[in-house]
Amino acid sequence: MRRLANAIGVLISTVLFTLIVGEAVIRTTHPTPRRNVFRTAVAGPLVLMDGVPTWRDGDANQDDRAAKLEDTACDGADTFRVLVLGDSIFNGISVAPDDVASVRLARALRAELGDAHACVKNLAVPGHSLYQTLARARDALNSFKPDAVLMELWGGPPRTPILNGTTVYSIEGSPDAARQTYNPLGLPGGVHDALMTRSRLYEYTVLALPAACPLCVFDLTPHEPMLDDFLARVDAVHGKVITFMPAYLFFPLDAQPKQLEMEDEGYLKWTARHGLENVKLWEAWKGTDPATIRIDGCHLNAAGHELLAKSYLDALRPQVDAWKAAHATPVEPTPAP
Repeated sequence: MRRLANAIGVLISTVLFTLIVGEAVIRTTHPTPRRNVFRTAVAGPLVLMDGVPTWRDGDANQDDRAAKLEDTACDGADTFRVLVLGDSIFNGISVAPDDVASVRLARALRAELGDAHACVKNLAVPGHSLYQTLARARDALNSFKPDAVLMELWGGPPRTPILNGTTVYSIEGSPDAARQTYNPLGLPGGVHDALMTRSRLYEYTVLALPAACPLCVFDLTPHEPMLDDFLARVDAVHGKVITFMPAYLFFPLDAQPKQLEMEDEGYLKWTARHGLENVKLWEAWKGTDPATIRIDGCHLNAAGHELLAKSYLDALRPQVDAWKAAHATPVEPTPAP
C-alpha cells in the first residue's frame, strides 16, 4: 500500500512538473496570448450584436471594388433587387471586378429585365465571419429591400469572436471544429474559464486541437438565434434567402472530403429546418474539373465566377420569371370589328 501511495505521488509530481515546465516553455516561446481583438487597427472598434462581440466592416472593400460590387442602381420603384452575402469567395477578391459572379449576374439581369430594373448589391468582404456578414446585412436591410438574398455558408464554424469571461478570442484562421466549442475537454464552465484565462498552455492546447478531434463537433445551435433573426428580417421585407455552399477545389467535385460534411452539417440541418433552398456547388458543378475554375483550394478564377453567376441565376429563375410576369405591360385587347 505504501509503495502504491509512493508511486501515485511520483506520478502526480511528474505530471505537475511536466505541466509547469510546459507552461513555462509556451510562455517563453509564445509571449502573446491567443486572444486577439480582431485586427482592430483595420477593422474598427468592437460592437455587440445580440451580446456577441463583432465588428461591422473590414478594410477589404474600401476601394474601387466597392463601387463595382455594391451596386448603386437600386433606387427605381420597379427594380428586382439582389443582396449577396459572404466572404472572399463571393467577393471574388482575386479576380477583376467585372469578372465577379455578382457583377456578371447584374449584367445578365439587366439584359433580361432592362437596365433600370435590376440591382445586385454584393456585401461580401474577404475575411469576414458570419457574424460580421450579418451585421453588415442588418445595416443594409434598414434601407435596402431585397427580393432575394444569396448567402454563402462556408467552412463550418462562423469563425465567431468568442467572449470568454472578460477575454475576447478571435478564431481567425483554420476553421477547425475545436475552435467552436472552446471547451473540448468538457470541463466545468468555471474551471474551463479560469484555465483559459490563467494558463497559456491550456489556452494554446484548446485552440490548437485538430479538426479530427472526436469531441470537437461543430454545434450551430448557439448561433441559430442570430441566423433565425436574419431570416425574420428578410421575410419582413418579403425577400427570399437562398444559400450556397462552396466546395473544396483541390478535391474532385464528386468526391469531397469528410471534413466538408463535418463543417456543413449544422448548416444543412438549419437550412432544411427552415425549408431554404440550399445550392451545394459541388453538386451543381458536377462533371467540372476543379483545376479549371480555381485559384486555390476555395477561391474561384474568372471561369469559376462565370459558373457561380450561372448558379445564381438558376436559383433566382422562379423569382425572376415571377417578377417579369408581375411587371409585364398589359396588352390592350383588339376591339372586335
